[in-house]
Amino acid sequence: MLRILACTVAVASLVAGEALAYEIVNSGIAGRGEIFWLDNDRVLLAGYGEQQGKAYLYVWDSSKRKASIHSEIPATDYVCFSDGLISYAVQRDGKRYIREGILGKETERIWSPRLPGSKVDRNEFTCKDFDYSNVDKLVAGFNFFPLRDGDGYWGARSSESTAHAPMYYLQSKATKPISLPVPIRERRRVSYSEYLRAYVIERSELSRKDSEQLRGGKAWILHPGGKTASIDIPAGPWLNATWGYAPTKKGLALASRALGRKSSRDVGDAGLYLVDEGKVERLVAGFPSLPAVSLDGCKIAIILDSLHEQTVRPALQIVSLCR
Repeated sequence: MLRILACTVAVASLVAGEALAYEIVNSGIAGRGEIFWLDNDRVLLAGYGEQQGKAYLYVWDSSKRKASIHSEIPATDYVCFSDGLISYAVQRDGKRYIREGILGKETERIWSPRLPGSKVDRNEFTCKDFDYSNVDKLVAGFNFFPLRDGDGYWGARSSESTAHAPMYYLQSKATKPISLPVPIRERRRVSYSEYLRAYVIERSELSRKDSEQLRGGKAWILHPGGKTASIDIPAGPWLNATWGYAPTKKGLALASRALGRKSSRDVGDAGLYLVDEGKVERLVAGFPSLPAVSLDGCKIAIILDSLHEQTVRPALQIVSLCR
């Protein structure tokens, strides 16, 4: 029997004189870090069972506060989910199999290693195999990487290595790349926001000097077609080790692993933050995974490590922003 204990904490903060209450639910599911929203209530995640070495794909229903097991999986293998399609590995009788397709209707095939010289690999935005040799032929002098089907590609000139060389976007079936207001050296990760139906380009803050931290941070939003927008992040200790960003209906979710703690039982500055119109507040203290946001932008899911409580494993937590 699957035993999950969920607890709820109401967090109140004061912003511009208005009391805002956010409900935070600890699901009790020990998670690995992969989190995907199936809809506005259900979360798919890779996590661990009570028995040592056992790992599972769980579905957590935040409205019912109940969990179910979808499948047993290897403890360290991959899980990919996009637009209802899933791809993950299972092991049986000493062999590795790949299950893929519509969630709940997956087909299974035995895994076989890539042929020497093959450039076919999984596109993390679609969870489907992609022939990367094709992107080498798109535009001469550029290196490109695929986005979601029909959304085009992101990349850079193969010959440019200066600090201010821009990142480029190429629409599907186009021949002329669009220069983006994003220095390629600033790009750390490109992720997809189901809520905005756009891409988030994260700037690396990990290697910045203290003096640079004082100037604040930045994230960019890239819409299919090439339109961009930027989000300024105020300076503060949360920038000392940003881990991931995700747009929400109430602002930008920022996961920070900044320490700055005063003792072994102090989480310091680490936590899940919300950035909105120049204001920053910490929603949850602890060591967070990459944040995942529900399709309506109202809920944030993270795997949170308490850092100092060794007997408590990192668990899935849901923060509800909309009342």
